[in-house]
Amino acid sequence: MSGDITGYRDLVVWQKAMSLVEDVYRLTGNFPSAERFGLTSQIQRSAISIPCNIAEGKGHWTGQFFNNFQANALKRPKFFWTPLIHLAPITWQAIP
Repeated sequence: MSGDITGYRDLVVWQKAMSLVEDVYRLTGNFPSAERFGLTSQIQRSAISIPCNIAEGKGHWTGQFFNNFQANALKRPKFFWTPLIHLAPITWQAIP
């Protein structure tokens, strides 16, 4: 039957999370080089952890394990929005 979810790649939320990761990497590519190993790395790791937690949670589709992985995925955006807000004025000034 079409539309069946057989793996994490079939989950729309995972697909959207992967699109977010691509956007984050594009955006952070314009950050100052001084932030490459600081906030840039933190933002990128936080973004990629979202689809990773969704994928791992799919492997534990039932019970508390699944809930824990999904809760972790929901927390991750907070870990990259705060640095983005901090770096936005600096980045915009650095772009000619």
